[in-house]
Amino acid sequence: MSHGTPIHKFVGQTEDSDSLRAVNYSVQRQTRLNANDFQKEVLKFAIQWEDYVRGNVDPQIEKVTELQRVRVHYESKLPTLRATHNRLQSEGKKINPTDAQKLERNEAKLKAAFTEHETAATHLCAWLDEIVRNGMVDLLPMMLKAIELMNNRTSIEQHVQQQRLFDACEAMDDVVEDYTPQEA
Repeated sequence: MSHGTPIHKFVGQTEDSDSLRAVNYSVQRQTRLNANDFQKEVLKFAIQWEDYVRGNVDPQIEKVTELQRVRVHYESKLPTLRATHNRLQSEGKKINPTDAQKLERNEAKLKAAFTEHETAATHLCAWLDEIVRNGMVDLLPMMLKAIELMNNRTSIEQHVQQQRLFDACEAMDDVVEDYTPQEA
């Protein structure tokens, strides 16, 4: 758009380091480099940390869920067995030894399922609490790297935007002065 005008050298050319186009190109290039550095240095660490945590937590959650399913199965099964056993006793009928053993086995299985579920759930909760409590320590290197990258980025942007943009504007001011009609 500026081609063929006096300000083309300062606005449209990339060969001149003082042109706005060169400054914009430099800013865009630096933005891509910053994004790559952020991806490589910060996001990579965050993804690795998340993969580690999820790799350890997800199987435990699945285990606790399965243990809960087993416990709930026996919790729902026992009332029926107890009701049948109690009804037969109250009617004075003889209780089949197999049914009595079945009730005892299921009560023992419920007790074991409850204990196993509670132990696994307690372990999972403690592990999650530790992750939350120590997350700051675990993620501190990532945060420090993010701060370092941000400081580097702002330093570079400050140079590009303040110095080079200032130089480009100064050069364009000279062109404006050269081509501004002088009043007599």
